[in-house]
Amino acid sequence: MSTDQPDVRLIDAKGVPGFGLHPRPVTSINHADFHSTRPTGGQYGKLAKWLQYKQFQFFGGLGDDLVFGCALIDLHYLGAAFWYIHQPSSGRTFELRNKLPLARGVTLTSSPLDGTSSLRRRGRELRLEYRSHPRRTMLVGSWGEELAVEAWFEEGPDFQPLVLCTPTGATGWTYTQKAAGLPLSGTIRCPLGTFDLAAEGVHAVTDFTAGYLRRETNWCWASISGRMPTGNTLGLNLSCGVNETSFTENCFWLDGRLEKVHSVAFEPPALPSGTTWRITSNDGKVDLRFQPQWAFGEHLDLWLLASAFDQHFGRYDGLLHLGDGTRVEVRNLPGFLEKHYARW
Repeated sequence: MSTDQPDVRLIDAKGVPGFGLHPRPVTSINHADFHSTRPTGGQYGKLAKWLQYKQFQFFGGLGDDLVFGCALIDLHYLGAAFWYIHQPSSGRTFELRNKLPLARGVTLTSSPLDGTSSLRRRGRELRLEYRSHPRRTMLVGSWGEELAVEAWFEEGPDFQPLVLCTPTGATGWTYTQKAAGLPLSGTIRCPLGTFDLAAEGVHAVTDFTAGYLRRETNWCWASISGRMPTGNTLGLNLSCGVNETSFTENCFWLDGRLEKVHSVAFEPPALPSGTTWRITSNDGKVDLRFQPQWAFGEHLDLWLLASAFDQHFGRYDGLLHLGDGTRVEVRNLPGFLEKHYARW
């Protein structure tokens, strides 16, 4: 896929989003041009439209003995961010959490091609940088003496990220852009030690989401990013509960080639004492089992706002099928499985 592209905005001249799968990222999520209407007729006012717009961006890494994640969230009336790094062999974890009224200190770009998102607080900073020549995504920053990170990956000219815009609720929409299965470079220094991401074999997982999401929502999400014993790279992105109206975000990448998947089902452990999840797709391309090993999460109920968020790290086993019938065996690959409820 060429990195050269014309200026493509998500919202057209009539104020309508470009729904469906896109062959490449848009240059701008120009949400201010959206013609926002009430389900019962008439338009939302500027304040209501401003409050309803939500953005979040996630940059994570998965390796055999290292997992990390960083998210920036802008709800306008509240900003939030988290960072964690976990080392399975030692069981040690280092994490940071921030809640910022009126999203002060949080800035999220509207361009997944050329833009910078950041958290700045008391002289400390974390940045997500998106660049188009070459296609590169970076996580850069420092947090006092506790954390210094510089991590990046590049999308080759033939890599196609999952780019999708779906109708959401009665009159809203969601833009989401995902990538996985790409090797990371860079270093992380934190209380757990100093890690060379390439030497650790860490692979990237990213999520760029924005739009007029449901006020109350929930989802399950699965991701794999790593290298198989055969030497092939594998990335996977599956979800259930969001981004399912008319289109889905479900897919996997084998050596960077995108394979689309239809709707999926997440089956939680059958017994209270069980731990293994099963994920299958209705087109037969996915049959996976997930065994969680560790989780990062948060459970809050603040009346107007609530969150029940558990992002599990663990191992995937099972089978994937390409469109031509080729079987791909998944053995003990690192991945995420997230269960999330939000009232926001």
